[in-house]
Amino acid sequence: MPTTRFKSGYKPDARSYNVQREDIEYFLKHGKTLHGEWWYEGRRIPREGGHREPLSEGLEERALEAPWAPQLTHSLDVLDGCAAQFAGKNNYHQDAVWVTKTGVVRNHFTHEANDGKGPSDGYNNVPQYGVKGALRAGELLNPGTRELVTFLSKRCQSPSVAKAFKHGWWAAEGYIWAYYDTALFTKKAVPEAEGYTGSMANHQHVGLCRAAETAELDGPLQVRGMWCGCQPCVKYDFANCLMKAEFGPFKTVYCRLAKNQNTSQTRSVALEEFAGMLDAGQTRAVHASRLEW
Repeated sequence: MPTTRFKSGYKPDARSYNVQREDIEYFLKHGKTLHGEWWYEGRRIPREGGHREPLSEGLEERALEAPWAPQLTHSLDVLDGCAAQFAGKNNYHQDAVWVTKTGVVRNHFTHEANDGKGPSDGYNNVPQYGVKGALRAGELLNPGTRELVTFLSKRCQSPSVAKAFKHGWWAAEGYIWAYYDTALFTKKAVPEAEGYTGSMANHQHVGLCRAAETAELDGPLQVRGMWCGCQPCVKYDFANCLMKAEFGPFKTVYCRLAKNQNTSQTRSVALEEFAGMLDAGQTRAVHASRLEW
């Protein structure tokens, strides 16, 4: 059960969602993250290229372990209809490029507005109660966001009641605590898209294009008004859907990349990535150019 925090004042959007979403699948397939700083059972999970942040006192690095789902090829996203985060043009474009970006086909089903609540919503109380208890006990004094995450990763490593004593598959077995610097949520990670006409009527979006350039520029999607779980549809054989008469056929739309946008990486993020590739004591030659004003 991942629980994520980033700097206060940042309103969650398609960029923050998809950067975290990419980390989830990368972790399942490779055992480490690409972007964020994650903790599990009080130890920090490895990150591709290494960590740039110092390890907090009382915490340990987690050894690279066998990935949990190395053969992952398909995923189903069941999300609410918030256009800014889940159901807008930028997120639909991510649906289109996801398989070329991660190797996983993303089957995106959107609920009707205000119909996205589920059993996992109750887990939002875990960090809330953990922080309140620490403040009352004087264990936290004006902490920053990352300090809150590292504190909770030590204090709330697993549910107070084990999964074996709970009912239902939604019950969490453990907690992953994650922190993301908002500088990671860039146009390079999740660029602007143009969207397509009639998107509000469609509640299922699937990106099957495996040509990276076509997927990035044109954003081809298979869409339909209602999600179906029949055997052919589960296998992405949409032409032979058993519920076609009830749900209608799939059609192809294009959620194209927006024109004239700067998707280049910011200097601060580029420098952090470069630093992450260096080992302690390593010497690296760098050619620097100066722009004269």
